[in-house]
Amino acid sequence: VVGAGPAGMQAALTATYRGHDVTLFEKKHELGGALYYVSIPDFKLDYRDYTNYLINATQNCGAKIKTGVEVTADTIKKENADVVIVATGASTFIPQIPGSDDKTIYDPLDVLDGNIPEGENIIVCGAGLVGCEVSMFLSEKGKKVVMLDMLPEIAPDMPIYTKWVLNSKLAELHIAVNTDHRIIEMTGKHVMCINKDKEIEYKGDAVVCALGLKPRRALLEELRNTLKNVEIIPVGDVNSSRKIMQAVHEGFHAARRV
Repeated sequence: VVGAGPAGMQAALTATYRGHDVTLFEKKHELGGALYYVSIPDFKLDYRDYTNYLINATQNCGAKIKTGVEVTADTIKKENADVVIVATGASTFIPQIPGSDDKTIYDPLDVLDGNIPEGENIIVCGAGLVGCEVSMFLSEKGKKVVMLDMLPEIAPDMPIYTKWVLNSKLAELHIAVNTDHRIIEMTGKHVMCINKDKEIEYKGDAVVCALGLKPRRALLEELRNTLKNVEIIPVGDVNSSRKIMQAVHEGFHAARRV
């Protein structure tokens, strides 16, 4: 199993419980993957409990765990694997627009991990779940946050019965939410948008790009191209963006079918 996020850990757990000889690889030095970032904000303590449960269960299930390893096709060949479950997750999506290659633009996952932008006024591009969470996280750190998104509503995938809680929290924290704003340029200090056929410039001390995630598929494609006699099973965000429980279910069912 490659990747120790929710899908990978559940796959390792299930495969081990079913009697397989399992090795779990993780590029970082700790388990958790996306769960690690999701559970950081203080308003998501339930996720923190689940993260700790899944990590502890994985560490004690009997699978061999190898952290700090960048897996390649050669790594898998040395393991003489019969099946590889690929759970390499996703990384932050950066749009190809003017200024987006500015290295001072913040990654929302890095922000949640403690890389807090300097200055008071922060622009968060993107009002999906990640954008909303990083905005609330920064606001609770004393920052003044402006959110920008091209869609007419925030967090469109969130169930309506929980979205009112999110809207209430954003209002309570005095976070400025600007929808119907199509971003056409961004740097580390400013963002240009189009709203109702008018160009609007937003300036701040820092910009966070939270415009979604893109699957990390490089290893998956490498394995498919080089290991013709090994079954390769992708699970979780490496397929497309998943909610946590969807990723866990995919990991479980992938291991159950082996």
